[in-house]
Amino acid sequence: MPLRLVLPRPILPLLLAPALFAHAPSDPAETRIAWVKALQDSAVPFFTLLRPREHRFHGAWELDPDYSRVAMARELVGTDFEDGEAQAWASRLGWTPGPHWLLLSPDGEALLSGMRTPESGSLLDAMRGTGWRPRFERRASFLREHPDQGDARAEDLYQAGRFASHRAVVEHRLSAPDPEKDKGLDAEWVDKRLTPPDQDQAQWGPAVEAMDAFMNVEGWQEYPHLLLMQAALQVGGAKNSGILKGPIRRFQAGLEASLQARPSDPHLWEAWGTADYLGAGSDPQPLVDDLAAMPRAPWPPLAAAPYLDYAFSQRKDWIGLEALAGRAYADAMSPSIRAYQSKSFAAEVVSHWGFSRLHALAAEGRETEALAFVKELRAAVGRRWPEYASSSLAPSLEFYLGKDDALVKALVAAKDDQAPLDAPQPDPPPPFRLALLGHPDWEQGWSSLAELPAFDAWEPGGELVWRSLNAQEEMSLRARRGWGKGPRWVLMRGGEVLATGATLPRPAFLADRMRAEGLPYLEQLDAFIRVHPDHLEARETRLHLLCTRMPNARLEATLLEDARATFSPFLEGAEGGLRKDWTPRKDLWAPAAVKVMTELESQLARWPERVNLWRAWMDWVKVSGHPRSPTRLMEGLAIWKTRLDGGAGPLSDAVLSFVAARLKDEGRWADLEDWCQAFWEGGVREDLARLALSAPLLDEDQRKGRGEKKERYTRDLLLPYEEALQRLGQAARLKALLQEVSDLDPALAKRLTASSNSPPPGR
Repeated sequence: MPLRLVLPRPILPLLLAPALFAHAPSDPAETRIAWVKALQDSAVPFFTLLRPREHRFHGAWELDPDYSRVAMARELVGTDFEDGEAQAWASRLGWTPGPHWLLLSPDGEALLSGMRTPESGSLLDAMRGTGWRPRFERRASFLREHPDQGDARAEDLYQAGRFASHRAVVEHRLSAPDPEKDKGLDAEWVDKRLTPPDQDQAQWGPAVEAMDAFMNVEGWQEYPHLLLMQAALQVGGAKNSGILKGPIRRFQAGLEASLQARPSDPHLWEAWGTADYLGAGSDPQPLVDDLAAMPRAPWPPLAAAPYLDYAFSQRKDWIGLEALAGRAYADAMSPSIRAYQSKSFAAEVVSHWGFSRLHALAAEGRETEALAFVKELRAAVGRRWPEYASSSLAPSLEFYLGKDDALVKALVAAKDDQAPLDAPQPDPPPPFRLALLGHPDWEQGWSSLAELPAFDAWEPGGELVWRSLNAQEEMSLRARRGWGKGPRWVLMRGGEVLATGATLPRPAFLADRMRAEGLPYLEQLDAFIRVHPDHLEARETRLHLLCTRMPNARLEATLLEDARATFSPFLEGAEGGLRKDWTPRKDLWAPAAVKVMTELESQLARWPERVNLWRAWMDWVKVSGHPRSPTRLMEGLAIWKTRLDGGAGPLSDAVLSFVAARLKDEGRWADLEDWCQAFWEGGVREDLARLALSAPLLDEDQRKGRGEKKERYTRDLLLPYEEALQRLGQAARLKALLQEVSDLDPALAKRLTASSNSPPPGR
């Protein structure tokens, strides 16, 4: 099935208005003003164009480039007058009889009105008269000063795609016989829409420039909203633009480079597949051939399956797809892989690579092999087979083969099959067990073996356990092996004795004997990384494994190596927050921290909104021995506040909450105060004021959403801010904060006051 982008709905706050006006107060104009104020976005304040329902003002003026960009950024929102509202405004503004339109400011102030179709220039002039400046102009000025700021470049590309798409929608609508009844573009029309060569530059030129500039920013492949930008391009028909072919191919090539380092990343595969769908047209086989198979991981990764299936299918390369899917299916289903996966893994393999191989066999006309493979899939899926075959597998194949295909019919009929039993889940090999029988005079030496370097690679408890046999186990083993009562040691795996002796063994002998049965996972990763030092996914896997082994001075250098290479956090415990059971060696980490922090700060200058970079930076600051203020770092960054990651402060809610929690965990109260104050004064106070505005006509979901947002601000900002001021003895500052909150929301202030009356723990 061709890849389809699921387009996010644009933010349309005033489309909710009809429900609100159903029980509106006596003055609908006042209700509208309250709603305009309550629904403002502090990052992108919007103006409101109210219009009569019978006159939507469809016209070529909507193609005005400046107006289009403002509309796409949701800085101007059009909606209809509700019942009785036009009359209320007419009375308030002294209109003459007849239908009018009205432009409102973000504060609900009436700026401009009229009876004839409004001119885009007049609307924009009235908006500028309030001191407002279009976001696209402000972004362009920002990028002239900060050309490598990735967040702003990403928004520029996103809006360029939306601008082109808006033009396509308006042009399509204007050519419709009845624009009022036309539903706009559907996905099939978009895919077939050809951009005439003489219009290609006008339609897509800005997107080409924006895409090239975005790809010039180091680290663009890790931008979390790549698919959203690609979706914006698709709506306007980017698939059929000539001048976009080159940039989209370069986009896909950049993703392929990242996939070499992180081949299991679903975010990268989704973006790669979408680029292929938009017309990149690359041959997927070289990419597949270059992907390195990491130990214990399926190859190629499951995340790749739907996108490689589409790429091979588009090229009608059924032989290549069948070979790839067949090999991938067999590899993933092997006990050596499945034993280390979840219980649902087999079903996922069937739905990914199983489907792809079946698709390829059917497309090649190899019906006998396809039906034989169905039996294999049936056994793998087990008791869920009738439902899966008829409800999922059959419809997917029907899309390609048609409902009259024999294979499709057989799968539909499977709903009446008797479900087979589930296949047993293979288990990983049991851990090695080293045990001492009796109490020899070398017992103390035996007890110290576990701390020796020879056993570092083996996962404690998972691959190797040091545990004595109980009395019954020992008696049974001695009888079975014919051993006397003398003390001895034993190396076992399951019930099998691999080695034994009556004198203290050499550590190297025990380690070599275990390796003869198979290498420990850590050594497998070590060997793989030596060959593939840039494979970040393998390094991240090893880093997480090593974090569970700390403290271990001998393994710590390897952990440091992976932390430097991946910029992954390494100090967080299983439940979040700092680990309390391990302190990194200062002599090892502090010298490295200087260079790593410089690199991280360089990345944060390009991508300030990426919370993963803040997580790594906070870890490296901790081990540097010279704690730095995150607020000072943030204040030195050129930040373009986007809306995609939420939050009214300088950075996203995720960055706010993580850094505040870490500073609290580390007891850095002065830095926590600075951080919270920067967000409070940088937008959160204004947003809380908006949330506190009276809006009695909210529905249940809207009330819940506003309540959740207020709760996040309370939990992640106000309560930490309050505690920091208490810890620092800043009574006057705390009193002033509580008064500010009380002025905005008395109920919230009471909650904070109750908290401030309780002495902080450990004071």
